[in-house]
Order: sequence, then structure tokens, then C-alpha cells
Amino acid sequence: MRLIKTALLFCLIVLPLSGQSTYFLDFNWDKDGISLQNSEKVDVNIKSHKRSYLSDQNLYFELTDNGKQVYWSTLPHPLRVHVEYSDENGNLYRQESFLESSEFTIRIPARFRADAIRFFTLNPDARGKIKNEILFSDQPILRLVEKLTVSIKPE
Repeated sequence: MRLIKTALLFCLIVLPLSGQSTYFLDFNWDKDGISLQNSEKVDVNIKSHKRSYLSDQNLYFELTDNGKQVYWSTLPHPLRVHVEYSDENGNLYRQESFLESSEFTIRIPARFRADAIRFFTLNPDARGKIKNEILFSDQPILRLVEKLTVSIKPE
């Protein structure tokens, strides 16, 4: 009986995951805005995570299909870096710096169709939480940075 349960678990969970693909989207962010540099679909399943807490240290993005949100996630803000250093007395300091440009990559599971990606940052006076299943543009806590056309297709 235990062998049957193990085989069923493998067939229902492991096999479907092993056949999934992931899109890697490479972007450049400079004074002209965010631009898509490259898109590659790879036959590998990579676990994605979402930072659901609000922070000005994050860049939020959503993928939409005909205006309907199909996926969202966050990543550390690509233009913000923190430098830590110590003085001659050994005191540790932290300083935030802003880059003029940055390249970054996001990974998207290839299990839905999307025709646009929109990037958002947190409004300076934002309070509250991200509301699930509501477009980011309809959430006053977020500010639109860039909207780009993409072509994400399910397997």
C-alpha cells in the first residue's frame, strides 16, 4: 500500500512539475526607462516567490492578458544598492545609493498567456497591503513606472 501511495504522489506531483518551462526576461533600466533586452524560454521549473510586504526596496511587476492580471511578483529594486563600510574606529555604517542604470532578470512560469508587463514602485505615502486579484494600477499604494509589450505563451 505504501508503494502505491508513493507512486501516486510521484505521478501527481513530481511528473507534472518536471515538464514545466520558465521564461527568463532580461531588462535594462536607464534614464530612458525600462526596456526588454532578451526573452528566453527554458525547459526547467524554477520555484518563484513573492515579497508581499510593502517596501520601497522592492520593484513590483504584474503580467496581464487583455488587461486581466495573470501573474505578479516582486524583486529587489534594481537601481537601489546599499553599501556598508566601517570607519577607522570599527563603527559600521550603511549608505544607500542609486544607480544610473541596471540590468536585471526576472523569471516567469510558462503556464499562462500574457501580452503586457507593468512595473510599479511604492508610493512614498503608501500604507496598507497589496490586494490580491486586483490590478496593480487600481491600487493607490503603487505607482506605475513602465508598461511593456511581451509575448508569454503557455506550454
